[in-house]
Amino acid sequence: MTTTVETSTTTLLPNLIIHGVDLATRILRVSSQSDSKSVAGSIAHISRAGEPPVVTAVGANSSNQAIKAVAIARNYLVQDEIDVGCLVQIVKDEEITHNLQLTIVKRARREPAENLEAFELKVKRESDPAKTAGAIAGKAREGVRVSVTCATFGAETVYCAIESIAIARQYLAKDGLDITAYPSFLSVQLDDGMRTAIRFELLISQI
Repeated sequence: MTTTVETSTTTLLPNLIIHGVDLATRILRVSSQSDSKSVAGSIAHISRAGEPPVVTAVGANSSNQAIKAVAIARNYLVQDEIDVGCLVQIVKDEEITHNLQLTIVKRARREPAENLEAFELKVKRESDPAKTAGAIAGKAREGVRVSVTCATFGAETVYCAIESIAIARQYLAKDGLDITAYPSFLSVQLDDGMRTAIRFELLISQI
């Protein structure tokens, strides 16, 4: 679904079509049928104009599209020297499973730190999110940089990684710490050719 933005609605986004955005709340609703590049364009445009949006998705497939959109938006914003990440939250609802909320945050783009390796956690679709979250939180408390890589392909694996990060945020809240996730694409060589996986670089910060 797209929403036409009228000039009278906002001075920041005049006469543009913004993919599925509620301008009153800056919420972007993503479905399994959403085009990730279009959503990424909306994230990038709104982030350039001011406060970034909140992205919501219901279901593993929709969540996968949302995460891919954030990764693509990061590339769209390179020339603007802006980077965007997300605060991951699973919103509990008795009737809805896989209810995802990504609060997009932006910062000035930084060059990757040289010779500073991250502890890599690999997630599969059958991984236990609570155990992965515990590993993330443990390394974060030690001051170790952490990345989470989807070791198998598909929306369920991406959602498992997302859920792990969301749970780790809960674990770390009592320590006064929070996690911002920066998704990106990773090329993987397989016997039948190259495939693309998702990797999350995690930035740990004090609340």
